[in-house]
Order: sequence, then structure tokens, then C-alpha cells
Amino acid sequence: MSTTGPRATIDVRRGAELDASLTALGRETRPLLALTGDDVVRERARLARALRRGERLEPRLSPVQVALRPDLDARLDDAARRATDAGPAAALYAARIDEMRADAEILRAVGRPERLRPLCRARFGCGRVLVRWGGATVDLAAFARAIVSAVAPTREPRRLAARAPADRPCVEALARRLVRRVGLDVSIRVEPRLTASAASGDRTLLLADRAFGVREALRVLVHEVLGHLTVAANGRAQPLGLCAIGTAGSLVDQEGLAVLLEERSGLLDAARLRMLAGRVLAVDSVHQGASFTETARALVREHGFDPSDAVVLAERVHRGGGLARDAIYLRGWLRVREAVARDESALEALWRGRVGLDDRCALDALVRLGLVRRARVQPDPAQLVPELASFAASRRATAGGTSARTSPPSRATSFTRLELT
Repeated sequence: MSTTGPRATIDVRRGAELDASLTALGRETRPLLALTGDDVVRERARLARALRRGERLEPRLSPVQVALRPDLDARLDDAARRATDAGPAAALYAARIDEMRADAEILRAVGRPERLRPLCRARFGCGRVLVRWGGATVDLAAFARAIVSAVAPTREPRRLAARAPADRPCVEALARRLVRRVGLDVSIRVEPRLTASAASGDRTLLLADRAFGVREALRVLVHEVLGHLTVAANGRAQPLGLCAIGTAGSLVDQEGLAVLLEERSGLLDAARLRMLAGRVLAVDSVHQGASFTETARALVREHGFDPSDAVVLAERVHRGGGLARDAIYLRGWLRVREAVARDESALEALWRGRVGLDDRCALDALVRLGLVRRARVQPDPAQLVPELASFAASRRATAGGTSARTSPPSRATSFTRLELT
């Protein structure tokens, strides 16, 4: 890569080679985000029953298998050497490669809680992180406890099927409408093995094979489509490939952006806030050395969560031995909310691609060099959500979801390139 004069640029060919290498490395080193057991629906129901009875919980999740290529470290070293010649973006590339090294160490530690948990704490944070709220600096865990204490548990009736015949509203149909309206090229499918409500990759949206509440479905689509999938498309349109790959630290702020869009759509309700706070408390439980049973029991007894929700929260943070990344959602929302309240243009900066708030000054400098452009797509959720809500209410929705016929196969499955809601 070469630089010339005050308007330094990146050599196109060599820059593309580096981006291709980092894209492949990113796919390999991204921590596992979604795991299933032999039958996740029945297993969660069994664990919830045991929790209600006060019994010890013994999750029957299949062992997590992680296979990293033996030449991974050498390829990361090679990418780091080439990144030094990336001109004005060299520091951004170097930081992302360091983050990939950290993710590789997390994957190598899966199944060994004593090694995995400290790595995840360093990478994703915990409740001890300080955040801003209402002009004051607060402890994230204390803020989470305040939410669960002040917000009463609620549950929306789940009457909207994940999929249905063509003449009936369902979550899949809502997703297709929204994707077309925004102008994205996205593959959408209902996935029986998905443990979360939804997940998205670069051009993929997966929906859990179960019934949804209408507000829940709208919120999930705002988060995944208007948040992650739109940002991914914007990143691919940038001259700087790192905007598609993701800058170091961008995970927290991109989840924060997606949750902020939920709020601006009027869909960040009490139930959702309570679950986001519960994730922080569950993460802290893991880092305090709690077992799956202890985490789930604390969520029920100390914080008033329903046993079925407590099982899901415990499952998210204990998978793989403690892949406890879930404090990033509440933390990211508070970070982005505070930044946008100070300067609305921070929102546009996050739309550019998979970038974080801390990258803004560096990216602004690259805008002046023509390496980063204004975000191509910036959808307005306040306009799009009423359209979806109108369609969802146009016909009587019927509940659906996983049944014995659509239960997952008897094997573990991991989705390593997806963002969970």
C-alpha cells in the first residue's frame, strides 16, 4: 500500500487483498454466538420445570466443538505485517487484528471455564463497567438492578407465527416487507435450531421457529434489519473494507445502535429493558463463579424473573463454559444514547458501517481522503414500523412455532458469523 503527499491513499489492489484476508480471519475468529442442544425447546421447558420445583439444573447441551486452522496465528501475523502499510488506516487495521487474536483465544478456551471467563470479561466487559445516565456516571450492574427493581415483569401474548401460508401475516412476511422497503438483498429463513429470537449475518436473517408477540416481532426486525443488516450493507459500499469487516470495539456500539433504533421506534418497552438488564446480572453471575443453577435461581429469587426467562438468560451466558458477552447490549445502548443526545450526527457516523464511536475522529479524517463516505442507507424506523404494524394487524394472526415435526436434529450447531438480538 502506498501513500503520496498530504492526501494519502491506500493502494487498491493490496488493500483488497488485506480486506479479503481479514474477512476470512474474522469468520474464523468470531466467538460462537448461538448453540443448540439435542432439542432446545424441550430442553428449556424441562429446565424451567426443574427450576420451579427447586431442583438442581443439569443442562443437556451438546459439547461445543471448535476447530481453528493450525495456521491461524501465522495468518494473523501476516495480516499485521501488511496492515502496517495501510497508510492512514493502519492503526484501525492493527487494532482490529489484535481483537481477532483475542477472539481466537476465546475460541481456544471454549469448554474450559477457568480460562474462558477471564478472556470474555476482558473482551466484552461486565457489570463493573461505568456508563453515563442522566448526566451521571453509574455502575452498569447497579443500573441493571435498578431496572429490574423498578420495572414489573410483563409478557406479551405470542400470537404471531414465525411462518404461515402466503395469505396470513407472520414474522417472515413482515421481514420480507421490511427488507424490500429498505432495499436490502437479504436471505430470510426460519431456523428451528436457533436459540435466540433472531440472528443476522452479512446478508442473512434467521428467525426462531416459534410464535412471537406482535411488538416483539417488530422490535426484533428493527434490531436486526434496520440495525445490523442495514449497517452491513452500508459497510460493503464503503471504499475502506474495514467498515464491512468491523473496527475494533465496534460490537458494543453497533448493538447499542440497534437498541437505540428499538427505542426510536417506540418498541423498547419495559419487558425488553428488563431482559437487557437481566443479561447484565447473568453475566456478573458467571464472572462471580456461579453455576448454571445458581445463575438461574438468582434471577428468579432475587430479581423476579419467570423461570422460563431465567433459563434462557442462564443459557446465553453459560454456553461453551461461559461465553458471557451479553452485558454489551445495555452498555451499548447507554453509550450510543448518550453520544447521540450530545450530537445527533453521531448516529449518522455509526450508520457508515461496522464501526464504533471511538473510531469517529479517525473515520472523519478518512472521509476527507475519500476512503469513507456518508452512509448509503439510513432508514427512518418511525415511518417503517407503522407500515409493518398495519400489515401485522390486517388479518388475524395465529400462533405457531417449533413442534415435534420441526424440532432440531440431534446434534450441536453453532452459528459463528451471526449477531443475536
